[in-house]
Amino acid sequence: MMDRALDVGSSYREWWFLSLVVLTVCLCLGGGMLFLVQHELALPTLIGGAACAVATALSATSIAARKASVRITPDGFLVQNRRGDREFTDEQVICAALSTKSNYSSGELRSTTRTFDLWVEGDAGPERLKMVNRIGLGVVDPLELLIERILGHLYDRAVTALTAEQAFEGEGWSLYGNELVATHHRRTETVRVDELAAVDVFDNDLCVWKHNQDEPALRIPMRSANAHVLLTLLRERVAAPTERSPSAGGDRPTDGRLGRVLFERKPGRWTKAFVMLLPAAAVVCLVAAVITALARQRLEPAAIGAVLSFMLLLMTMIPLSLCAHLRCHEHGVCMRGLWRERRLKYADVDSFAYNAVPQYVKGVYSGTTFTLTFATHVDGKPSTLTYAKTLRNADEELDHLRDHVSRVIAARMSVEFSRGKAVAWTDGLKFLAEGLEHRASGFLGRKPPVVLRYDQITGVDASHRAFQLWIGGQKKPVVKESVSQPNFFPGYLFLTRLMAMRLSSRPVEVS
Repeated sequence: MMDRALDVGSSYREWWFLSLVVLTVCLCLGGGMLFLVQHELALPTLIGGAACAVATALSATSIAARKASVRITPDGFLVQNRRGDREFTDEQVICAALSTKSNYSSGELRSTTRTFDLWVEGDAGPERLKMVNRIGLGVVDPLELLIERILGHLYDRAVTALTAEQAFEGEGWSLYGNELVATHHRRTETVRVDELAAVDVFDNDLCVWKHNQDEPALRIPMRSANAHVLLTLLRERVAAPTERSPSAGGDRPTDGRLGRVLFERKPGRWTKAFVMLLPAAAVVCLVAAVITALARQRLEPAAIGAVLSFMLLLMTMIPLSLCAHLRCHEHGVCMRGLWRERRLKYADVDSFAYNAVPQYVKGVYSGTTFTLTFATHVDGKPSTLTYAKTLRNADEELDHLRDHVSRVIAARMSVEFSRGKAVAWTDGLKFLAEGLEHRASGFLGRKPPVVLRYDQITGVDASHRAFQLWIGGQKKPVVKESVSQPNFFPGYLFLTRLMAMRLSSRPVEVS
């Protein structure tokens, strides 16, 4: 039982509300001072202050209406809001939805907003309760115990219903004994559970795949009611992976296919519009210039039109370079450009680089450019596949792809290392049997190598786009390397596993 009440609704401490209050006070005080000296800006300032005061009052009313707290009890919870204090038991919960939203500042993850929606059976009928909390990094969710308990209760109810040959329902879907029926855009689709090859979550959707089919048979938003319970039920009925990764579970094609499609990144609508409109504008400009030249019987309009058309065609190259269509499959990646399509299996990747560079315009953060570079030697010929995208914040699925490819390459490093071979990491780092070889950067190139014994390493860190390593007795890091180098993330994963295995005196194994 939890004695203290937890705030789960709107708060007067929100930054936007406090900013509005400060702005109202400043405008009113400033307007009053200007009125005393009979300045001409006094009236506009006072009017602005009055408008802000009205907005503040309306915001305060809205916050008061949504302000709520919850107190966890042994078999339910007590809700305190504008309707008074009401107590509910777990048995009164009809369904639940759980969703999270990452909060970024200048491209850096700062916190997570968790929303737990409950539909309960109240005195006047079904009622919706929304519990929202902003959770900082490294902070435990204050409603974690309640969320786990309610989802567990709904799961037990679902098992009981399915055992009794009844349906378990959620938002837009129904699960019967061996059938999942989902309705999307007024279209009903039915999938037999025994036909499913895999089930997992990508792009915040619950995705299910049939055997020998690359495209998901169904997508159900994880933010919808009872979706988390459905995920647990389906994973029990489908041979699900023990660790979330793009290549775990499902069919393993042997005919050159890359397997099921997990997620994809397409060009934006504005990019597509520019690609289509700029060439058309170039043609219209050239035709108009030719007609004008013929009408005036002079070559100058045609020459000017030709130059403008050529410049428009050159401008087309900018959106064309952003038209890459990336598809992440179970066993590889596929990138489709304007003229060709390239496919690469994870097992064929020799080196992999991941780089995230924040972009600033006049000191103001404008986004981060993410670049993934896969290098391979197919039939003895070196080849690279590069995908670049500028986003306002991070892309969790691209991060998952980075982590999976890193695991594949780190597994190869482990095999080579177990055979007693030196394993190259980056230009300045190499794994040796006796320790980590480091060649620091110097003014005229790399310095002579220094071997750092593994038992000397006391800490590593790869945040803020730089890798740092500390050894015992040193306050400053003795190793500083860029994380954008090829194979940095696979090597970093291997190093952390290597240190963990050595601490536990077990053989190194990366999978």
